[in-house]
Amino acid sequence: MNYLNRERRHALAAEYVLGTLRGKARDRYQKLMLEHEAVARTTWYWERQLNVLSVSLPAQTPSDEVWKRIAARTFDSPSVQSQPATAQPSSGKPGWAMWGGLAATFILAALLLWTRLPTPDDITPSAVAVFNNESQAPLWLIEVSDEQLVVKATQRVKQQNAKDYELWIVPDDNSAPVSLGVIPQSGVWQRSVHPLITQNNVKALAVSLEEKGGSPTGQPTQVLFTATLEST
Repeated sequence: MNYLNRERRHALAAEYVLGTLRGKARDRYQKLMLEHEAVARTTWYWERQLNVLSVSLPAQTPSDEVWKRIAARTFDSPSVQSQPATAQPSSGKPGWAMWGGLAATFILAALLLWTRLPTPDDITPSAVAVFNNESQAPLWLIEVSDEQLVVKATQRVKQQNAKDYELWIVPDDNSAPVSLGVIPQSGVWQRSVHPLITQNNVKALAVSLEEKGGSPTGQPTQVLFTATLEST
């Protein structure tokens, strides 16, 4: 099986992030992430897409009465179902049978969510780049589509109160770097795709540390990170 096939790679990454990839299959996928940058990059992309589903929902602690009702509807045994809610353990905590039923419910919900997600062709950018720190942890994810370039900062970006980070194109003809502008230290930033990118004339991308507002000379002052733009 070719795990690096584009469609299979995105499908496995989404299952891994959802938690529906289990056992030896999950172990194999974790090994693939260490061996292939494309797999790790695709996984991080799906984490960015799917984690917002949980962030948008505030944590709630169910009351004892809610737990009792869930237990009454989850148990398959008619004798258990026929018992009144007051027959549940006085602690109000669900038993093992209930947890098994809830786990099955959550897995089914995840699978249903997966079937309703847009296909990779619908939402996946045509090219991406990841700027990593010295520990190979991602700092910024660059996504390029037909009309737009999107920069997403992670929480690992070191905050600079008196400085700015600036994104640059290094042309493949070794001419002077071209600035794409100051990029965010947190959150998301986007702009139109530069012609050098649409014409595939990019040797690399770079991030430099600059004075507030960007480079005063029009060229990088202190290059901190470089990355290559890869087709997805």
